Amino acid sequence: MQKNYESRHIFIAISIVIAVASPIFLLFVPITIANNIHYTTETWFVFLSPAVYLVYGTGFFLLFVAGLLLAIFNIKKLPILLSTICVVLSIFVFYTASQHYEAISEKGIYYRPLFSENKYAYSWDDLTKVIHRMKPDRSASKYEFIFQDGNSITIGENGYFQDIKQQIFHELEERNIKIK
Repeated sequence: MQKNYESRHIFIAISIVIAVASPIFLLFVPITIANNIHYTTETWFVFLSPAVYLVYGTGFFLLFVAGLLLAIFNIKKLPILLSTICVVLSIFVFYTASQHYEAISEKGIYYRPLFSENKYAYSWDDLTKVIHRMKPDRSASKYEFIFQDGNSITIGENGYFQDIKQQIFHELEERNIKIK
């Protein structure tokens, strides 16, 4: 007995797989990509801001919509065009998200803001002060690193930050920078 699948069933299946797999992929794909692109042997850790996960989610949503358009409208010219646009936009969104990073290394702090062409590289000597911010209920903690040129970067304290915290504090102590 031969099974006869319509193409719309295949695109519905693809859309469902993307919808189910996207939340799982969002857990490890962004940081894996950031580490593969931006990690060096001197890097202690590469961080991502929470907004990057939203951008990756948008890319996965565009892929879901591309498959759904083809499934609902049964592969006609306009849905093919719209699906192609969604796929191209998702590639652009994924590329844009992959360019963002915040890295702390033995030489300093490096980062590229989301949706920016500018890369910033600061040695530990360029740091003027560090401000530790904590919510009143002590549920979340962040460190703001302020540099001589007025730029700053805020990194949330998570398990990965805890792993390199002593190294960061050592660099700050060597330069007599107090955490406020």
